Amino acid sequence: MRIKQVAGFTTLQVMLALLASLQGTRLDAQSTDLEAKRQEISQAKRIVQEIRAGNTPTTNELNLLDDVLSNFGSSLSEGPLAKAPAKQVSPPPEQKPAPALTVGFSETKTTSGIVYAYVVDPKSDALRCFWRDRYKVPYGNIESLREDLVEQGSELRFAINGGIYERDLHPKGLYVEQGSLISDLDKTHPGAKAGNFYLEPNGVFLIDARGVPRIVTTDRFTQEFPDSTKKSLRLAIQSGPALLVDGEINLQFSEYSQNRLRRSGVGVLPDGRIVFAITGNDVSFREFALFFKERGCTDALYLDGGPIPSFYVEKGPYLESSSDLVTMCGVVSMTANRNRLEGPPR
Repeated sequence: MRIKQVAGFTTLQVMLALLASLQGTRLDAQSTDLEAKRQEISQAKRIVQEIRAGNTPTTNELNLLDDVLSNFGSSLSEGPLAKAPAKQVSPPPEQKPAPALTVGFSETKTTSGIVYAYVVDPKSDALRCFWRDRYKVPYGNIESLREDLVEQGSELRFAINGGIYERDLHPKGLYVEQGSLISDLDKTHPGAKAGNFYLEPNGVFLIDARGVPRIVTTDRFTQEFPDSTKKSLRLAIQSGPALLVDGEINLQFSEYSQNRLRRSGVGVLPDGRIVFAITGNDVSFREFALFFKERGCTDALYLDGGPIPSFYVEKGPYLESSSDLVTMCGVVSMTANRNRLEGPPR
């Protein structure tokens, strides 16, 4: 327990926390050098205050802390406190792993509320993006999309709102629909005051030319996908902020945030399955990100929040609180009398 031999301020802070916990300990009243120890503690407290104020301790000050800790260790091991029975501490409850998600719909109760999810397997499910119908008229809501697909001989099995959009009801940032580049990448960095889209890092949910789903930050997308390759993407939605990046929760999210809304998002599992989710109640960004992390997603992206999040499952819950949707994502299947699925007019 030699502080002066420890490299790294974090370790030093741990030692100081131990010292602070020992400062309130009653020493043996018969100790002949009680007053001297009190003086050492007083000096140690001053050093602690200096370090907390951002000042670097000297070698002598570290030596003093080292000696105080050593003296306390001796007093505690040899004095009357050593005879006191040790307090029995119960081991922490075993953390049960979050239930694995299977393909299709699920409803999960978390510590922050209810989350509705739909897992898509891109190898077998026909995932598409939607904005306007064959007459170039925006769908506006999931029900209009569903009715239009029925007229075309298809069925909507699942749908969720897409990403954040512009005031003129156009997709914001990169948007690729069935291989057609409709809106280009937004590479600007105006900061979070300009809206959630710009809370960094933001990112892109995409399915590449090989059919592999990914979520990458906007900066990484710029490096990996030059302009010449954007048109090779099957679909893409840019939004923000990123909820998870390489398995870690966005460092911008505060555990104590009061910014709570209903939220929707998308995550990618290591096996390539896609997790779409919407909350049934108001949650913080961090709480929503934690849902994707606990389900094993490596990356996740926020889609939208407030009154916008909408969610439809065939023969399941239908949560739509907005009639002003712009883009949507959905899984489509062909009906019995339909032998092919046409893409949107180019």
